Amino acid sequence: MKKARLSLADVDRLLAQPSPQAKIETAAKILAEVPDMQDSPAELELAAQIISRLAADTEVAVRQAIAWQVAHSPLLTKDMATKLAKDVASVAFPILRYAALDDAVLVDVLTERQPRKALAVAGRNGLSETVANAVIETENIKAIAVLMGNSSAKLSDQALTTVLDRYGLITAVTGPMARRPELGAAVVERLVGLVSTGVRNFLIETHKIPPAQVDQLVQHGREAALVQMLEPLADLAGQLDAFVRRLDEAKQLTPGFIFRALCAGDIQLFRLSLSARGRLPMMAIDELLRDRGPLGLPALLRRCEIPMAMLPAFKAAMHVWRESGYNGEAVGRAAYQAQVIAAVFEDCTPIDDSELDWLLQNLFTPYAPQPQARRA
Repeated sequence: MKKARLSLADVDRLLAQPSPQAKIETAAKILAEVPDMQDSPAELELAAQIISRLAADTEVAVRQAIAWQVAHSPLLTKDMATKLAKDVASVAFPILRYAALDDAVLVDVLTERQPRKALAVAGRNGLSETVANAVIETENIKAIAVLMGNSSAKLSDQALTTVLDRYGLITAVTGPMARRPELGAAVVERLVGLVSTGVRNFLIETHKIPPAQVDQLVQHGREAALVQMLEPLADLAGQLDAFVRRLDEAKQLTPGFIFRALCAGDIQLFRLSLSARGRLPMMAIDELLRDRGPLGLPALLRRCEIPMAMLPAFKAAMHVWRESGYNGEAVGRAAYQAQVIAAVFEDCTPIDDSELDWLLQNLFTPYAPQPQARRA
């Protein structure tokens, strides 16, 4: 049975009932009929005009629906694709992931440093080295992990080395990297000392690494990765109290700052910051931090007005701190940081939450205030 073809009634319906749902349904009907319009240039031109108008609709829901439907359609023009790619992330995602776009457009979009856009680009088929490097420069760890698992993306050994220098202890990054085809020998040797036992065995078998060399690579691998990536926030000895008070007065005791202090190994600064932000005595802070049950840490975060979205990251870092026995000494700082960084990203990168993403992405930037309302 022959399908009903596009008619002026569809256009009239679109204009007479300009609700988002009516527009979305009409667009779906039009795009479904495109294969049957090849023998009717006039109909094809009319369809293209309607879809182009809908792609510029004021309603985000309409533009989003159009983007998903048109990403693989012959009606998607270069100009429309470029405009949709530069739209809000929910609209741009399918275009950035699937549609034909010039490298210059992709690199330009990546300079926006929007996490979901970076994720979309990182998973594109056949990424060039230029775009892959631009993904790495976003410093979005989730996007970089996706890029490492994108076997069709072109990545130089220099790019992989850069990723290892920055994120070598993060298993969400090194695991997919280890399974990439055509890894250089130097990259393989570094990976052997960083990845899990299962992935290490894969590397050894795939790249025929002599057993005598493996132990040496494992011994030195972690020592060379991310050593003291997090510089201490404050080296003020007995002046920490005054330092924290000044930060509190300037409204700079943000959740990101406090979390970074914990990960950097500035334990006293971490404790004092919680005390100041939560308006609690140190005795109460320490009691809540010692509690290994399900109530203490969430209660402390709520008291300090730290978003619950950040609880998984704080839990992962707190677990390492408690188990390691580290208390801020210079000796052992690098080992502590390595453990915390690995644990936090392994536990938290699968979680899709914008506040948690922000915390992780800004972990390595000291004194970066979080863009959220701070209490008076």
